[in-house]
Amino acid sequence: MRFYHLAAVLTLCLSAIGSSSVRPGAPDLSALSLNWVAGPALPAPRSNAAAVVGSDGRIIVPGGTTVNPATVFTLLPEATSWAAAAALPQARFAPGAALLPNGRVMVFGGKSTKVLKDSISYDPLTNSFGSIRSLSGPRYLHAFTRDTSGNVYAIGGKDDLEQELALVERYSPYTDRWATLAPLPEARSGVAAASDGGDHVLTFGGVVGGAASATVNRYTVSTGAWSLAAPMPVPTQHSAAVLGANGLIYVVGGISNGAPINAVQIYKIADDSWMLGTPLPAALSAASLVIDAQGRLVVIGGVDANNASVAAVWLSPQADAPPIIVTTPATFATVGQAYGYQVNASGKPAPNYLLTAEPAGMTINGDSGLISWTPTAAQIGNQTVAVKAYNTAGDAQQTFTIAVAPPTPAAPTGLAVSNVTANGATLTWNAVTGATSYRIFEVFCGGRSGCRSVLTFDAIAATSLNITGLVSGSGHRYAVAAVGAGVQSAGSLNVSFVTLQPAAPTNVIVANLTQTSVTLSWLPQGSAVPIAGYRIYEFINGQFALRLDGISGNSATVTGLLTNTTHTFYVVSVDAISNQSPFTAQVTFKTISLPAPFHTPVFAPPFTEQVVAVVGDKLMLISPEAHSAAGADYLVSATNFPQPVFSIAAGPPGMTVDPVTGKVTWTPVTAPAGTFNATVRATNNVGSGDFTFSYTVYPAGTDLLSPAEVPYAQVLPGNVTSTSATISWPASVDNVGVAGYYVYTQTPPFIGCTGCGPGGPIVKAATTTGPATSTLAMKCYQRAVELDPQNEGAVMALKKLREKK
Repeated sequence: MRFYHLAAVLTLCLSAIGSSSVRPGAPDLSALSLNWVAGPALPAPRSNAAAVVGSDGRIIVPGGTTVNPATVFTLLPEATSWAAAAALPQARFAPGAALLPNGRVMVFGGKSTKVLKDSISYDPLTNSFGSIRSLSGPRYLHAFTRDTSGNVYAIGGKDDLEQELALVERYSPYTDRWATLAPLPEARSGVAAASDGGDHVLTFGGVVGGAASATVNRYTVSTGAWSLAAPMPVPTQHSAAVLGANGLIYVVGGISNGAPINAVQIYKIADDSWMLGTPLPAALSAASLVIDAQGRLVVIGGVDANNASVAAVWLSPQADAPPIIVTTPATFATVGQAYGYQVNASGKPAPNYLLTAEPAGMTINGDSGLISWTPTAAQIGNQTVAVKAYNTAGDAQQTFTIAVAPPTPAAPTGLAVSNVTANGATLTWNAVTGATSYRIFEVFCGGRSGCRSVLTFDAIAATSLNITGLVSGSGHRYAVAAVGAGVQSAGSLNVSFVTLQPAAPTNVIVANLTQTSVTLSWLPQGSAVPIAGYRIYEFINGQFALRLDGISGNSATVTGLLTNTTHTFYVVSVDAISNQSPFTAQVTFKTISLPAPFHTPVFAPPFTEQVVAVVGDKLMLISPEAHSAAGADYLVSATNFPQPVFSIAAGPPGMTVDPVTGKVTWTPVTAPAGTFNATVRATNNVGSGDFTFSYTVYPAGTDLLSPAEVPYAQVLPGNVTSTSATISWPASVDNVGVAGYYVYTQTPPFIGCTGCGPGGPIVKAATTTGPATSTLAMKCYQRAVELDPQNEGAVMALKKLREKK
């Protein structure tokens, strides 16, 4: 409410002056009409930001506050939403910015955790940053603009001591240097600046002595001197300024009398005077202002009357601006289908439209700019169109070419398959009106890739096609499309089929198997494709290798096989042109071989193995180095096929061999001592093979084996006292007999000792013929002390046992 009251007072004051008495620099009563509409809102509220229009027309907003203050927002021409393009290396509140001749955006000064003096460059095309020359000192809330030579200005602001500055610097992008210019007549911050498009740079308002100023300072580039221009109608601070068309500079928003305002003040460069434009829809300060690629005023973000940053964006054509066409035409059309293009142009006053070049039948609505047209068959090809938008300030013309295509034929229907053979089929379909030819596509589907269509036959004039050259038993899927005047229709529904193939034989059996050959026989099956013969393949290393071809009957013999090897054979049917049946008829077998008997040692190196027999005891295997594993049976095996039968070919009386397992058995009742040989024979239907081994006979009573070990877990204590214990265990066994047992004990770990290991030495404590009571504990510790008098644990244990006794 405060602003509208102020505006009313200004209007009354300005009206009292009268247009006839306007002096140079005095405000002009005439107000310029603007048309403010809402544009795409920022992704987040933003104020005290810089704004630049890039070389490609995109709007770039770096720095500012409040949400995501380091994020650079960009808006492409004609885009409906902003993008968060990149993040500044550090957040910057109230920096300066300008477009450099190389297309990069320069961002300088501003406030982060401290007031900054460094400058960075930003490439909006690659979202990359670089360093450039820094300001002479830190500053923020300063004015910034660029002159007609491309030089960038930093004017006034505040330093790192929060003092207002009169300092003026100019950056040359051609030398990467800042130069200090003549200072402002008085220090100020929150000031706006704009070039007049000629030899001057102007500053507008700002904070002077804690209050908003209406002063306009004008810097002459050629002389380096400052002068005063006509003051603003409304004093402001934290407003935004931009050079527009027709010699006008726009100054929007700001703070006046301590509150944001919606005033739009327009400076006429030619006669150094001011006008008021249509106010902003809302009071704003600390907003950004640019002229976009369509020539519109764009007010970005700012702080509202509630002192909150906003994301709102307001757009308006410039005052008394010639038209600028801001839309892009559609450049394709189809015969018989309506074409439309809504031409939109900015400008004040609103423009009208007319066609200056057009194909027959095309019209345009002069008020709205809507182009309407339905192309005919005679207009196939490229058609040139020129449209003009015009108002009292000027005109704009747009010329473009429309490519007119013939109508798209309908997709064919009725696709069917017939006459399927082993190597081909016939496709037929219904004719399509307007089609001059047809295309056949084979469709391949599978896995995650889905389906894809491959053009297989083109320029087919008829509505049928005989497909040949296919693989027997292969599956296929086809679709057809119509073509008319070079335009292809959508594809028809798919049709699928599988080519025929000979039926596979069954019941493959093996006969006459030898060491190097085999005879195979099989049963033929009824087949839709006449069978001319058979082939035999062997499956080797994952592949099918042809063994026999041209087989006319139902059996064949394969030769050249290796003895004692496994083979897998497949039999396939073949028709007259060599199409084969599936590989389903198969048999696996192993060629036969002479037996090759052998013995596998039970004892592996470094142990040796002996075959022995004690008179009165069985034949067995022993190893002097492996007592606990001695006494195993002697076995003979054979590598062969088919399985042989074992027999004794030579040996002592009573020696036998299991015909299946090869276990040799012999218990001599009487036999001379010494080493002898025996031979085991393995026999199958191919022949026989012999294996000879040596054995040693010992006199009766010879003890070659150690008794069986007493399992530690089965040694059980009982009747334990301080000086004795009864130990029991299961009886051991031996091929001769167990004479007795040794009982061993071990010194316990030291008493009170941590980490001393498992204990002392193992000591023989007793000898017995069976379970007995032994005073083991006392003897154990006595022996331990004798062995090691320094064994404190054993000494203390012995002492305690004696005390208890």
